[in-house]
Amino acid sequence: MSLTKKQTIIDDVQVKIRTGEYPPGHKLPSNTDMQKIYVCSAEPVRNAIDFLKASGWLVSAPGLGVFVAAKPPS
Repeated sequence: MSLTKKQTIIDDVQVKIRTGEYPPGHKLPSNTDMQKIYVCSAEPVRNAIDFLKASGWLVSAPGLGVFVAAKPPS
């Protein structure tokens, strides 16, 4: 079974956080850049980011962007 774009983004960002490629405080690429990276529309990117924020992996700073949480889940 293939993963949805949303789940692919979630899994990839979590792996990057776990491996240290995206350390705490790291700014994620813009939504536009993520659409290019994952070859998708804005909706799956937005939904994945919202899920990761609600799950404690990411935090947003209005006007600044989305960042890896200081203490993301392990």
